Amino acid sequence: VVLYTANLSGVAARITFSTAGDIETVTQRIIKSLFTKYNDYNIQVLTSYHCLTTFRKDLPFPFSPRFTSSHIRCEVTDKEGIVLVEDEDVTPTPSGHQRAIMQICGAHIVTGKKGLVDVDLMIHSDLCGSVPQWVMNMQNKGVGKMLVWTAKQVENKTGAVGC
Repeated sequence: VVLYTANLSGVAARITFSTAGDIETVTQRIIKSLFTKYNDYNIQVLTSYHCLTTFRKDLPFPFSPRFTSSHIRCEVTDKEGIVLVEDEDVTPTPSGHQRAIMQICGAHIVTGKKGLVDVDLMIHSDLCGSVPQWVMNMQNKGVGKMLVWTAKQVENKTGAVGC
């Protein structure tokens, strides 16, 4: 897991891993596993390649929890899979929450060596509001752990197929 900084505010991490399976199956497992570790996770299947997800991310007291709503779309060809996560701002933010914005998020899945599938997964989210650097650092580590957890779900084939 690589924690990185960008010119955008927020928290970010990136992970690259290889796993057994075909591009279609791995892409669907990523969609099904991404963000499920967070509180109040909800997924609404719109099509087999498009979902609407919402979740809550708790921050330490006295900061209010962050609420995220995102469209997850994917496209698969015989050579690659793409997972794109786009911020969705139509769903109302629950009372007592601060809206977080998904700035850059997604995955690129390609056939690798020895019959494995290579996955590059990245998240960059703006927590919005006034959040001190020590909280951002703590949340960066949490995003990295969430990506490792997602990779393990994909590798262990526990992510259910279908959005």
